[in-house]
Amino acid sequence: MNFFEVSIIPESPSSRSIVKGLMLLILFLIVFKIGNNFYQTRPRFLLAKVNETPLYQRDLHLSFPSDMPKSLIQAITHEKLEEKIKWKVLEQFFQEQEIKSSSSEISDAIEEFTNQITSQSGCQCCGIVYPSLNAYLEENHFTSADFREKMEVDLNLKKYLTKEWMLAHGEGEQRRELLESDVVKKLRENCEAISHIVFYTYQQSGNFSVEMNYRNAQRKAERTLERLHQGEAFEKVAKDVSEDRLTRLQGGSLGCIPKTSSVGGVNIQKTIDSMTIGGEVQLLETPDGFHLFKRNEVTDDLVLKLLLDRYVTMQKEILMKDEVKKAKIERYNQ
Repeated sequence: MNFFEVSIIPESPSSRSIVKGLMLLILFLIVFKIGNNFYQTRPRFLLAKVNETPLYQRDLHLSFPSDMPKSLIQAITHEKLEEKIKWKVLEQFFQEQEIKSSSSEISDAIEEFTNQITSQSGCQCCGIVYPSLNAYLEENHFTSADFREKMEVDLNLKKYLTKEWMLAHGEGEQRRELLESDVVKKLRENCEAISHIVFYTYQQSGNFSVEMNYRNAQRKAERTLERLHQGEAFEKVAKDVSEDRLTRLQGGSLGCIPKTSSVGGVNIQKTIDSMTIGGEVQLLETPDGFHLFKRNEVTDDLVLKLLLDRYVTMQKEILMKDEVKKAKIERYNQ
């Protein structure tokens, strides 16, 4: 046999079909892998990287009506992307600082937020009163998952800043120096510790007239005042009957508020001045309804809580901006 001759073994039709099928399967797997990698990394879907951590289009959880203008879709998408970038930066920061919030803590924060936006005082940032949490989510283009992530970020921010503040002022000599400072002295001069129980003359259930709503609120206030005169604890009664969902769980406490504060659209300074600390409860009618006020002692703990709340509010944005500035952020044009 010639050296260059090759002996060919005849192939059966079935073996050729198997080989062809295997080749097609391998080709399909190669194409799928390339296509999947392309899908994940192409600029159309990769929106940004935060310290090398990618953010994809799907991470924004956005859906829009078919008739929404393209310019509005782009504006909302951009706003949500910037928000997600901040959250991702802070998430990485909290991991470094070992700051965490449990699922139950997040749920409690969501409940408190819901009480805030559906109460007469409304949303803290815009003052809008929403009928429900779902209405707020829809108006602000949040999914439930997004909103829960936002609340977790807010909680962790508060935990971190509270920890920092407590290390600086929370105990020992630092606490004593702060309480003796001119800042606290001025605060005590201009603030009062007030609790209230309120019965609204609007938003009542049922098909009652305005006059009937008014009379119902008045009767409730008078019955509650009688309970307090009989010696029942104000905090307990407030938790039982007050219609202010924001303060009810705190026993009606408004905390430390400026003497010039308005409650229910009415300046309450004259009412406060006529009351003694721990003395009798005063009934005051406002455009919102009937309020039962109690004047409390401005304790060290209340003053420190007010200062802590102010510190957290002021430092949140500063911390966020500083961490975003330090982060390596790559944005991709869509």
